[in-house]
Amino acid sequence: MAEHLATSILLKRRLRVEPMPNPPQAYDGRHNAAVHEWFELSYSQYLVLPRSLMQAMPIEWQERMVACLREMGAATASLEINDKYTVLLRGAKGKIVSDPYSNYRRPVITSLSLTRRDKDGKR
Repeated sequence: MAEHLATSILLKRRLRVEPMPNPPQAYDGRHNAAVHEWFELSYSQYLVLPRSLMQAMPIEWQERMVACLREMGAATASLEINDKYTVLLRGAKGKIVSDPYSNYRRPVITSLSLTRRDKDGKR
């Protein structure tokens, strides 16, 4: 019994949680806003966009996208995020397959348009 108590006290000391250097601000609802809704009910933690498809978008779209990426980069610069990710495409059965959009120098699709569709999917 005494041995169990000593182990329990030791574990509690080891597991002591230190206060965060920058405590989070009061919740303001932004985590349930537009980005959360865009991801819908998926469990995805990341958004991966093929460079070749983004480069095929109209110039105005590319400029808006880059502005948003720069804004997010500036806002997260102090976090020192390790961004050395590797992205692999998996097929329907979970096996790694060839990515048709991975070659941004010789893209499969060279231009995309921002044609609007109505609620029935018609252009």
